[in-house]
Amino acid sequence: MSDVEKFVEAVKNDKQAQDRIAAAGDWEESIKISVQVASEKGYNLTEDDVRSHLHGSPTGELTEAELEKVAGGGWTSNCHGAATWDCNSSC
Repeated sequence: MSDVEKFVEAVKNDKQAQDRIAAAGDWEESIKISVQVASEKGYNLTEDDVRSHLHGSPTGELTEAELEKVAGGGWTSNCHGAATWDCNSSC
């Protein structure tokens, strides 16, 4: 399991971290906050690591993380374009 995947698993159980990421004003800010939260939790991630994880596999196949998103977990985009954990948020 990659550090990004480990971080995603850790954040699934951390409402405070989810809220910090969801409070971002846009997608890029949410990536920066994710890297900051990851660092605070002891993960060494870069913005490119997070971006790659969110964009999925370069082969075009769904990654395990993307499959989780489809099933209702993980990052999604809110109405303001920011990454969020709240899949049911409304504008």
